[in-house]
Amino acid sequence: SPGAPKGVERGVPDGMKSPPRYTVDHEVRFASNRDGVELAASVFLPADWSATLPEKGKGNNDTSERSETTRGAEATSSSRDREKHGVVMVHAHPKFGGAPEMMHGLAADMATHGVAVVNLALRGAGLSGGASSWRGDNGEVSDVVTACDHAREELGCDRVHLMGYSFGATVCGGAIDKRDFIATYVAIAYPLGHWFSRGVLGVGAKILMHAHTPALKESTKPKLFLIGTADDFTSRGATERFAKRCSEPWRVETHEGCDHFGFVSPPWCERAGRDARGFFKTTNAYVDVTLEGAKAARVSGGEGGEWFHTQATPVRIARGDSGSGWDEVFEDAASPGAKT
Repeated sequence: SPGAPKGVERGVPDGMKSPPRYTVDHEVRFASNRDGVELAASVFLPADWSATLPEKGKGNNDTSERSETTRGAEATSSSRDREKHGVVMVHAHPKFGGAPEMMHGLAADMATHGVAVVNLALRGAGLSGGASSWRGDNGEVSDVVTACDHAREELGCDRVHLMGYSFGATVCGGAIDKRDFIATYVAIAYPLGHWFSRGVLGVGAKILMHAHTPALKESTKPKLFLIGTADDFTSRGATERFAKRCSEPWRVETHEGCDHFGFVSPPWCERAGRDARGFFKTTNAYVDVTLEGAKAARVSGGEGGEWFHTQATPVRIARGDSGSGWDEVFEDAASPGAKT
């Protein structure tokens, strides 16, 4: 766009003339914290985004004074309004044609509504280096964590949310508890598969897409599953059964008539974005409590001084009868995970 910095485009959603609602930089690069592989990403930012960077010298998992004032259990709605939310977005399987470009519509929608997006190209996809693996167990999870660190350290995000589509949802599941500041998880068309009812697609998903389900099931961070009633890889019932095997809190939202590939195109991508933003808002109080628990339950140790949680106290929550939102009723403060 005229007047935009090199590599940065100014975006206006379809049907709008001016002013620009977001900017896009397609030339973002950073090295994977696992093995130094160069990763590419497109960063979508709201037009009025102004990053407040963490203090230098603070670790990725450090809960600074800034965090305490904005994310404590006593946080008010006004302090939450000042928080900067970012999303790390992850595409479908590179070996089956998955690419970061398929997420651009959803990324633009999120940025238009005030959420920063790091749209990651997994290793072996797009302009990222390295090679992809069939099951997402050869560095892909570390790639997602690296993108989360970028959102935190370079964009100044207070809370980072994971949003994965198809294979990307499985990889994000492995990263959910790797950082305290990762707040929630959104799975779009999680490819659970089925041995019988979905043919070769269902069988393939059963074999390839379950490498990271244990970490996802064990996490006590809020999880949202979006599934279409015409999904090609799995069913609404299978998604609901899987969600019930996950630690609370979780929610399943069904999109009538949407198939597995529909979520990356209008109108479904906008609807997915709306669901995700609503989920972020309704789980804010829960995240406040779990972050307070995490601060009291961390010690440094292990190779490279990574963080371990020494306490994992369950949180009991009360759900509203309608199932449309969380009642803010909590007993005990929980650590968001076992190891980060």
